[in-house]
Amino acid sequence: MVRFSAFVFGSLLLGSCSDPARTTTPPPEPPVTEATPEAPTPQPAVLAPGIAARSIDPATTARLEEALSAAAANLPGVSVAVVTAEGTWFAQRGLRDVLSGAPVTADTIFYIGSVSKPLTATGVLAFVDSGALSLDDHLATRAPGWSLGGSDEVTLAHVLTHTSGLPREGGLEYWFTGSFPTAEALRTELGAQRLVATPGADWLYSNAAYASLGAVVSATTEGTFGAAMTQRVFEPLGMAQSGVPTAAEGARLLSEGKLAHAYTGATGSTGREGRAFAGLARTITEGPFAGRRERIYHGADAMSPAFGMASTAPDLAAWVRMLLGVGPETLLTPASREAMLQAKFRFGADATTPGGWSIGLRVIDGQPPYLRHGGWFAAYRSHVSLQLDPPIGVVVLTNADDADPNEIGRVLREAASGAQHTGSAQTE
Repeated sequence: MVRFSAFVFGSLLLGSCSDPARTTTPPPEPPVTEATPEAPTPQPAVLAPGIAARSIDPATTARLEEALSAAAANLPGVSVAVVTAEGTWFAQRGLRDVLSGAPVTADTIFYIGSVSKPLTATGVLAFVDSGALSLDDHLATRAPGWSLGGSDEVTLAHVLTHTSGLPREGGLEYWFTGSFPTAEALRTELGAQRLVATPGADWLYSNAAYASLGAVVSATTEGTFGAAMTQRVFEPLGMAQSGVPTAAEGARLLSEGKLAHAYTGATGSTGREGRAFAGLARTITEGPFAGRRERIYHGADAMSPAFGMASTAPDLAAWVRMLLGVGPETLLTPASREAMLQAKFRFGADATTPGGWSIGLRVIDGQPPYLRHGGWFAAYRSHVSLQLDPPIGVVVLTNADDADPNEIGRVLREAASGAQHTGSAQTE
């Protein structure tokens, strides 16, 4: 197993962070002309190292195998976990690196994008359980010198439920530059922004607001956000391959073959409002993935609490088991687990997708109801979902920008339960 070095977790001090020169997107490499290996024959699900075997019945296993093979067709690579009361099923398909032909394994690390947010929420709740924080604490009090839009009324609960009133990116353009803000730059930017809603009154998904929780954790521990996540979440749950990698650490994990390479869709690029996202590098010119481009950037720096963590499907399955209460893992008090599993903010009757938001997760009023979060970073796309009755949790990690991990998650939940589900496939 890979354990992130102490250097990784000691590097994200939320008082100063990124060196923009270090995180600038590398120039595109010349097109790759070598042949791309064919994808390997799909392998049966394997048990992750360190996970005790618990039986899932053969009929459910067969449904899961069939569902994954269909849903993951034509993707470079995917790693999944399905958690039930009977046990945990792991499987992988495809390639970690399409040029070398190296397969995705249970130990393959992926950036998890915004699935970092519910993990950050778990860390904050661990501090709530210890008495160090309260969800009613004001951000400006717990992180001296920080505010959202100059307001001293924003609470930790507002940030955790996306009801702070701050817009999504807060005016930052890191997706187009590939350079993420230092903590000081983020503090200045968030203070200068204007809230567009009264705190607690409306729901506005905000990466920028969530990132401010790193400053709260750093002030509470007088240490780093990454170190606190290791001590309070990853180590207690046995998540040895999870962490908050810096740009240098991410590049090292990629070069050592521990982190999956990530690829654009078959059209070769992605962007927004006519602008290309950062990080485009070499083009795959032959084989089944011809036309895709590798997308490379590492280390979200001060934005890491919102979308900068990396993990594996088995590690995230341990966290899901803890939340569902179906495994040996323990971490949060019953009250804090409930805070993550029950809506604290409900959408209005005119919402496109009925539901709301818990402390860290989106609540979907489908049949059956469930909770979910999606993630995107570079060209990595991810999904985690939790159904409470019967308890079913799903983790999906992919290395393709055209993947639909929410849809893969849906079909795996259906396969695990043997029933058809309803609910939005909209991405967070």
